[in-house]
Amino acid sequence: MSLKKIKAIFLALFIFSVNNISLAQQNDIKNFTDKCQKGNADACSELGYIYDKGEGVKKDDLKAIELYKKSCDLGSALGCYNLGIKYNYGEGIKQNYLKALELYEKACKMNYSSACNNIGYMYQYATGVSQDYNKAFSFYNKACELDNSLACYNLALMYNNGEGVKQSYIKSSELYRKSCDLNYAYACYNLGVMYQNGQGIELNYNKALELYTKACDLGDGLACNNLGFMYHYGKGVNKDDKKAFEFYNKAANLNEGAGYYNLGIMYDNGQYVKKDLVKAAELYNKSCDLEYSSGCYNLGVMYCNGNGVEQDYNKGINLYEKGCNLNHPSSCYNLGVLYDYGNGVEKNYNSAIYYYTKACDLGDGLGCNNLGFIYNKGNGVEKSLEKAFYFYEKACDLEEGIGCNNLGVMYEIGDFVKKDLNKAMEMYKKACDLGYEKACELLNKDG
Repeated sequence: MSLKKIKAIFLALFIFSVNNISLAQQNDIKNFTDKCQKGNADACSELGYIYDKGEGVKKDDLKAIELYKKSCDLGSALGCYNLGIKYNYGEGIKQNYLKALELYEKACKMNYSSACNNIGYMYQYATGVSQDYNKAFSFYNKACELDNSLACYNLALMYNNGEGVKQSYIKSSELYRKSCDLNYAYACYNLGVMYQNGQGIELNYNKALELYTKACDLGDGLACNNLGFMYHYGKGVNKDDKKAFEFYNKAANLNEGAGYYNLGIMYDNGQYVKKDLVKAAELYNKSCDLEYSSGCYNLGVMYCNGNGVEQDYNKGINLYEKGCNLNHPSSCYNLGVLYDYGNGVEKNYNSAIYYYTKACDLGDGLGCNNLGFIYNKGNGVEKSLEKAFYFYEKACDLEEGIGCNNLGVMYEIGDFVKKDLNKAMEMYKKACDLGYEKACELLNKDG
């Protein structure tokens, strides 16, 4: 299982950040109302939130907006921020990004960090304003200095991706650390990935384990999954299938597709649990429903092969298509094979070429090799030894043994390239080293 290197930025940045409203549930609405009428800005904001969310009263967007405006006019950063939220999303009022920005700016000047963060987001992603990375950086930085965990995370992503700033893993790791210390789960997760992969910092499985544990405890399902992965395959820890199962299960309970997928793997292979293909199929299906492409692929394989489920090429093809649309290279490759050989579908070289090409572009060596074979033989296309050589070479570069073997054949017989037996032997040896048995047999025969 490959680990997701960096989790995508959390898009729901425009969040309410107010004090606990449990007082409303304790019949303090009258108290807030009295204080608001006497000009208490925070009480107006709290009361606005009660109407906004319908806590103890009927939900009333217009009443909430009225109270947020009064709170903001009275100098409450929270009131300005929450009114900005309403304009930003068009809740109870016509959406107006510029008005939202104006209100966020007013709150930010009063050092309300979430408002500063949201301004940064608007400038980074051109939400109602022209894209301006310098302004995005400036507002994120201010919010981060005010200990806003999400702003520190967003700054870290800018450095991690070299977006608007010079790329720096060192700087991104420092900012992930600050955000993680402020209990932002995604930051802990991303820093854990950096330590696990040695990405810009020294590889350290112990630190990765520590960070994944914290992120998992904070409710990040992918971090729980990665802990399971480390125990499942003994990455930096003693292999422990029981712990792997527990963490995968926790990830699944947090609705993480990778968790369902890896639980499926354990049931599929009978690791720690009794082998149960029906259960595996059920878990792969849940994983696929959550857009985890490998779950779609594995379930597609089961349906095409009739393994644990009744054979059904139509279901298998639909699952491969979903996986391929999610950029799963093997799903695209398998679709190519089905169309290439007419298994479960009408033979169609154009469709085969389309799916092999996508698989190859996604780094699947077999997809590249099969494209090479199609052009080598002229199956459904004009024969082109030049293209065949190109795709075999690409397959070989992707460490696909059959691609290296086919390059060897072209060098041996002088197809498109000048005949070169030394180069042919070099390619056969590489193919053999990559586990392609026919190349090993050829070498042994000639040896």
